[in-house]
Amino acid sequence: MSHHTTRIGSVALATLLAVGLLLPGSAMAQRVFVDPPSFAQHCNVTDTLWIMLDASLVGVEGASLNVQFDQTVGRLDTILAAPALDTNVFLRYQNYYPDSVTIDAGILIGALSGPGALCGLVITLTDHLGASPVTLVRSILRDADNQDIAHLADPGVLDNPCCCAHHGDVAGDDVFDVNDVVTLIDYTFSNGTAPLIDAGCPHMHRGDVNCDAIPDVFDILRLIDFVFSGGPPLCQPCDCSPYPTHCL
Repeated sequence: MSHHTTRIGSVALATLLAVGLLLPGSAMAQRVFVDPPSFAQHCNVTDTLWIMLDASLVGVEGASLNVQFDQTVGRLDTILAAPALDTNVFLRYQNYYPDSVTIDAGILIGALSGPGALCGLVITLTDHLGASPVTLVRSILRDADNQDIAHLADPGVLDNPCCCAHHGDVAGDDVFDVNDVVTLIDYTFSNGTAPLIDAGCPHMHRGDVNCDAIPDVFDILRLIDFVFSGGPPLCQPCDCSPYPTHCL
């Protein structure tokens, strides 16, 4: 065989391997992944990160996962079974605060095939700003014969860039009441002590409850309505991006 023929054969083999790796049934194409891949919000927002099987993963009867993420950035509230599984799954988890959670799941009748969710991590972003990858450091899937199902595991990310958890708490006592209103009136009309500024919040201060960056009577009226009449929620400076331009 000539060197030219050998080279053609090598190229053909490499092409076939590359195509094979992309086929739906290929182990390299089989993935477990986090959905949504990015949970980027502000503190006190809750979302569910679903552990998903892609369409090429079939016949999954059991799973054992170890998911790592910084729980000082995103607090784990609970683990949910996927709605499509309903009660047809045994699900157990153990939280190892502050950095990981183990999840064991078993399909009771039949098997789970993708695309679809296996389980969900209910996470609430905390007042600790920062970002954290959500990494499946262990991802074991088993079939009906208790054999491993080869697959890849793709990470997600938590991103908590902003926190205005105390916005509107003008008196600084962690309670929304008449003291906040009185303190804001004193500041606005009598040159009283300025409301606190929170380092993780892009506000002028806690008293700018309508997010227009102007300390005036409209903030007082908004706060009175909120405290005494169950009025609309106070503005959220984290949602302005940037403050106050996109709040107006």
